[in-house]
Amino acid sequence: MPKKNSEEVKISSPILVKFTGPVKIAEMAKVAITDELGNEAAGEWTSLYGDTEWTFKPNTTLKSNTKYTVRIPETLVGDNGMKMGSDYTYHFKTASESTVTLECISPENGAYRLTGKPADADKYTLRFTVSNDAHNLAEIYTPEDSTSPIAAIGISGKGVYECDVTEYVRGRSELTFLIKSANAEGIKGVYTSPIEAQNMITLGNVSAEYTDEIAGTDGACALKVTDFGHTTISGSKESVTYYANSTNVLKCTGIIKDGALNMSDMGRTFTISFRVYDTTSRRLQVYLNSNTSAKFHTADYNATRYNLTTKPGEWLEFSFNYTVYEPKHGEVGNVYKTLYIDAETFGDISTKFPLYIDSIKSYETVTTVNVTDAQLIYGK
Repeated sequence: MPKKNSEEVKISSPILVKFTGPVKIAEMAKVAITDELGNEAAGEWTSLYGDTEWTFKPNTTLKSNTKYTVRIPETLVGDNGMKMGSDYTYHFKTASESTVTLECISPENGAYRLTGKPADADKYTLRFTVSNDAHNLAEIYTPEDSTSPIAAIGISGKGVYECDVTEYVRGRSELTFLIKSANAEGIKGVYTSPIEAQNMITLGNVSAEYTDEIAGTDGACALKVTDFGHTTISGSKESVTYYANSTNVLKCTGIIKDGALNMSDMGRTFTISFRVYDTTSRRLQVYLNSNTSAKFHTADYNATRYNLTTKPGEWLEFSFNYTVYEPKHGEVGNVYKTLYIDAETFGDISTKFPLYIDSIKSYETVTTVNVTDAQLIYGK
């Protein structure tokens, strides 16, 4: 993506490269994307499907009406140590676009102006470039109404973003857009209550109680888990075995939002953490649910499962990050994210060795959006 020898490709389109096995990010630096003059496009690669599928997101838009070449060299090496064997090259051509660059009249307010009446078109799109690794919601306002945005788009890193502004543009003789960060920069707590006060926790196939016999954070109670049941997952077309003899200890709903995510949550980045104390050494598996709708029609391929091993007599703190992005097979709507903690169970480990969990928390990292340029696109 784009397909080989395709034309009329949107100049803000990401470029997708698929491999038959995993490839490291350092190897993707060997892949070159160049225009007709040999100028290389600047951008960032991100991966899905265990580093087998890589997407290139340009830092700025590609040139319009231009032929681009994607070259994967024979020297690229997969995780299995195998090289490509020969160069793989394909081409695509970007579409012609009718655009006008907007004048920046107030950088601190993200204000961009079009002097004069916009040309007639069926559709108008505002395109702007974010220059920093921002995670926030960008809201588009107008001077006529500084309280109700005409559009909003989730920002998840530097790159080019677009939003439809057709309804606002039609019939106006001059335009001014104010592109603002919706949320103040910083780290804010999302889920921070003491564990015994958290009513969003559901226990799995275990027995548990809140106790201070092993002091949790600041001497508070910890959740003591005992009598682990276990479930051996059998293979079928619909199920995947991660490891046998495991049980769900708990699940925590609302870990990043009390309710379903929606498109306004795009780009939000969270750090989820908890502390665990064990009386033996066992494996835990930690993850957010991967389904993104009640009917399981969409899978979230960033919902990584993390494995960790506890140590007897020690508190262990574990954390991981999650960014809300648009899944490949549908929009982000109807997503309810739940934290799961599973434990390995077999023999005496199931009944004689309790596990203590404390301080389940989540924080959101918010970064101010820095916009460097903006354009108005006339479309059909």
